[in-house]
Amino acid sequence: MALSTGFVPLYHPMSPQDVSFFKELVLVDGLSNHGVYMSPLAFSRTDAMVASVPGAQVRKLYLTRKNRARSIRDEDSLMDFLQEQGFVCLDPSDLTLLEQIKIFKNAECVVGVMGAAMTNIMFCRKGTRVINLAPGTMPDTFFYFIAGLRGLDYYEIRGKLCEESESWDVPFEIERDHLAHVLSLSPQGQAS
Repeated sequence: MALSTGFVPLYHPMSPQDVSFFKELVLVDGLSNHGVYMSPLAFSRTDAMVASVPGAQVRKLYLTRKNRARSIRDEDSLMDFLQEQGFVCLDPSDLTLLEQIKIFKNAECVVGVMGAAMTNIMFCRKGTRVINLAPGTMPDTFFYFIAGLRGLDYYEIRGKLCEESESWDVPFEIERDHLAHVLSLSPQGQAS
């Protein structure tokens, strides 16, 4: 957990079993309304944290959702393809907050399924390519807002659900050729 006062980040590592008491805990509300609005002020605290953490050398990231809802059918094949392109495959939930900041800070390209792990794009530097993979029926603009406020090079690839469902939390397919095409685009969106 990260704590900060006066824009000076302080870190207080905690495990899920720890109990902490705070003299004062400030909860800021109103900076976003999921999928509707996000204030540019939403990142004022995280920017200070990112600035104080050294970045990792990893440049291309794939965020896996193995064994979770809204997963990609045949994700192993997709991961093999991305690893051939120089991507490191990881699950951010296995990392501490500081490790997440460190890995995403210097990333040049982040690919992942629309979900909580993609929130880490808020730690990326301006111009980072973000490719958000999602079921075609999922109505969410949250990551688009983050990317816009952070100056990221944002793309979405929508896939077909593997089964008929009212939910978007079922496996879906991504066409490798479509992903390869988006990976080949220059920052302006033109094929290189």
